[in-house]
Amino acid sequence: MRDNLFQVASIVIGVLLGAFVAVVYLEDSTVIAIAGGFIGMVVGSFNSGFVLMVYRLTCHMHGKHK
Repeated sequence: MRDNLFQVASIVIGVLLGAFVAVVYLEDSTVIAIAGGFIGMVVGSFNSGFVLMVYRLTCHMHGKHK
């Protein structure tokens, strides 16, 4: 359950950051914000998956199995 909450938080932060950065650096447009949010969602998804993979790997290597 904790992994899912981490993934949701990572994706939401990615969407918000992506939309914000797109609007600030490109131009003030709804389409740009949506595109930036989508890119943020993709990056947030990959980021959360990578972090969870490394976390589970280190837990497994230290013998902390669930």
